Amino acid sequence: IDAVAGIEGVTLDLYLTQNTTDYFRELKLRASKTANVRVLDPVPYSELVSTLNTYDVGLYSLPPVNFNTTWAVPNKIYDFIQARLALIIGPSPEMAAVVDAHGLGIVASDFGVESLRAAIRSVTPGQVTMMKERSHKAAKPLSAEAQMTAWDTALSALLD
Repeated sequence: IDAVAGIEGVTLDLYLTQNTTDYFRELKLRASKTANVRVLDPVPYSELVSTLNTYDVGLYSLPPVNFNTTWAVPNKIYDFIQARLALIIGPSPEMAAVVDAHGLGIVASDFGVESLRAAIRSVTPGQVTMMKERSHKAAKPLSAEAQMTAWDTALSALLD
């Protein structure tokens, strides 16, 4: 919320579930004080990719507060790719590897608000279009179906 606050021409829509009610309320309050941030009702997972496809950029930064968050590649990243979005992410090593390998977006220099803000400001409409095209190209090889084939092959080899 802080990273996009006040950036002209940029809006942030958050589709949040109320897993932690107090935190949800806090985010909703912070968003209400920012003209270009909205908290929207969550959508069913079956509608998520088509809903996200109406946007240009998926924004995600997961500070490395523990081992899991340091090395995570959340489904959110793959949802963004399947929705054919450009990505702007924090510098999580495994997420950055996916983004960089396919040219899908911009990786902020650190997890601070100003670095994420700089990454948002640095992207041009032309770059967004190019990154969305790259997400389209990467969508099939990074899909669950393609990944399951690799898992099936590996498991079959182990079981043989």
